[in-house]
Amino acid sequence: IIQYLIEYTRNFAKELGGACDSLLEICDKADGPYFYKDNVLQVKEIANDIYEQETYDKLYAYLNQMKFPRMATSKDTSINADKKEYIKSKRNEYKTELVNLQKRYYYQSASEHLTDLLEMKKNIKTIIRLTREFFYDFTEEKRRRNVVDFNDLEQLSIKILLEKDGDTYKPSQAACELRDFFEEIMIDEYQDSNMVQEAILSSICRKEANFSNMFMVGDVKQSIYGFRNACPQLFIEKMNSFSQEEGFDRQAYEGQRIDLHKNYRSSATILEGCNEVFRKIMRKDIGGIEYDKDAEFVPGLDIKSCPDNSIPDTIESFMIKDGNIKDEAELIASLIKNMVDEEPYYINDEKKYRKVKYGDIVILARSTKSIGQVIFDALSARNIPCIMERSEGFYHTREIQIMTQVLEIIDNPRVDIPLVGVLLSPMFSFTEDELAKLRTNKRGMNFYDSLLAYMAEDELGEKVKGFLLFLEQMRDQARIDGVSNLIESIYNLTGIYDKIALLPDGLQRLANMDSLLEQAKEYEKSSFHGLHSFVSYIRNIKEREQEIGEVNIASEEDDAVRIMTMHKSKGLEFPVCFLAGLGKQLKNPDKNFLKIWQDVGISSKIIYNHNSTRKANIYEDLISGKNKMDDLAEELRILYVSMTRAKEKLFLVGCIKKDEFDLLSGYVERLKMLTYFDMLIPTIIPPSKYFENYILTPEDVEDLKLKADVKEQFRDEKLYNFDTNKIYNSR
Repeated sequence: IIQYLIEYTRNFAKELGGACDSLLEICDKADGPYFYKDNVLQVKEIANDIYEQETYDKLYAYLNQMKFPRMATSKDTSINADKKEYIKSKRNEYKTELVNLQKRYYYQSASEHLTDLLEMKKNIKTIIRLTREFFYDFTEEKRRRNVVDFNDLEQLSIKILLEKDGDTYKPSQAACELRDFFEEIMIDEYQDSNMVQEAILSSICRKEANFSNMFMVGDVKQSIYGFRNACPQLFIEKMNSFSQEEGFDRQAYEGQRIDLHKNYRSSATILEGCNEVFRKIMRKDIGGIEYDKDAEFVPGLDIKSCPDNSIPDTIESFMIKDGNIKDEAELIASLIKNMVDEEPYYINDEKKYRKVKYGDIVILARSTKSIGQVIFDALSARNIPCIMERSEGFYHTREIQIMTQVLEIIDNPRVDIPLVGVLLSPMFSFTEDELAKLRTNKRGMNFYDSLLAYMAEDELGEKVKGFLLFLEQMRDQARIDGVSNLIESIYNLTGIYDKIALLPDGLQRLANMDSLLEQAKEYEKSSFHGLHSFVSYIRNIKEREQEIGEVNIASEEDDAVRIMTMHKSKGLEFPVCFLAGLGKQLKNPDKNFLKIWQDVGISSKIIYNHNSTRKANIYEDLISGKNKMDDLAEELRILYVSMTRAKEKLFLVGCIKKDEFDLLSGYVERLKMLTYFDMLIPTIIPPSKYFENYILTPEDVEDLKLKADVKEQFRDEKLYNFDTNKIYNSR
């Protein structure tokens, strides 16, 4: 890991020295701040000197004696004030980067770092021991219950296909037999493979005289499943070790690489715009991918914009200064309403033009958890039909809450909150006044005992008797029958299924109720049985916030705007695409106690139990920094996937805090990218034939909304004042 630190430091210094050249060019301009040239040269010389140091001790010595002279001063009024301020701020920024490098990694000698490592080792060994013990106990419990999970299936496959051979593994006899069985092994989306899948497939593929029968298809720029342990480095290694020539030397290369340059989805404007963006920000230094000629898009379709379109076919970017999520949602709603109803946008459809429909439009966000519902509400307020697939909220819908409460009181009727919820629900339709009457003079009792104690022969008494009879029947059935049959009986006896159908979004609610029934049936197929166990299972899901989304009842034929996550959009295409939330910070700092780098090891802060203190160390910092860089590389790829979902029209929408932009896209600047707009700014701010950029205020967005509301009101007045005795010209 120290060697990684040395390489990182030297590469950082090399890139920073190169970045100084851009500043020197500005200093040399006619109106440039020439008096800052020496200050910039000093930073460049220090960076070059750092690059020359090849050991930790030399870097430690150099960085701890590094000094920066004060900035020069000048009263020359012919100098451009903006350029002067820019050079001063960039020089100070680069100086700060070098100072922070020393403070973060080179604050003590190599021997002192080794002492920290040995101290940290004590805690890590304890964690590893506890993990092994838990893994053993967990495995034994799964065996006792005769169950396996997906990870078990992978690990069991590896045990069958690989066997120990000294310090390495070799294919087992079973794997060798399977090699003869499979003529070809074809892998799609190879960029999303992980190390376990690679080990399994490599064990059964043929490798004779540098020949392999494994055929892989993928695009490493679309590897966006790091949270599933996808390892894009596997693809990169293959890409770099395969020949691009057809008659390649099989001794020198592992196989042949065939680059597929042409894109048959998107218009030339979108593809060339993407090329402009990623040429600047997708480099080998972050993520290992160089966006060069071999990676660039070549348009495969001749998609021409309709000449009748008043909306330009460029990629349009909207930045809302000091705005919020609601402003973004209102702006998107205005733009959609305008292009569908006010100034119709025409798209290509089987070699002819037609007006864009709501179903042609998608809105993509990194996560729909916060922004999704706000956009949904803004579109609904404008009568724009929309569909959003939710990843959570199933157990918090009204209909599922009612059903889970019923199951809870059948399991145990002496829990007041679920009981009251069921009584007030459409199942039994008790009123609040009736419940208050039941509790009169019975404050010491739970609510179930209050029901049992109510003896009056009145309308309320009849309702109580009906409920208690139902509860007794269900409790009797629960003792002898499965949960799925019990749920069906509840649906039939209470009529709740039909009542829910009459509520708003009735079809969605019925689909959710059907899903609950299916979950019960699947649960009964496991080793768990009984109502109490099922109720506990649902309670645990809620407590651990491992929610599932509502059932998706949307179809491709629905003429409605889709709202989905960028991940969900992978593999799909839409004529018109909005990317939302581009000004939102992408990831919060990693606060996990353990920092893991699979190629190096595990690290953590050093814990001193005797005085309950903790100490940072470079191992934790380095692994955290490496993981942060990997996360940044994945965010670049997510942006790439999202922008390439659009076929003809792409909108970029987000909020910004300031409207002064740094257009440099060097290594130092790219390391600081915190939002998607940070990635896009070097391309979309300067003049470009592929981009139009607009900087708005929340007031501008409100004006757009007001204009739309006035038009809507005008249309309504025309409709309601329509004279049925008059003949109108149909044109």
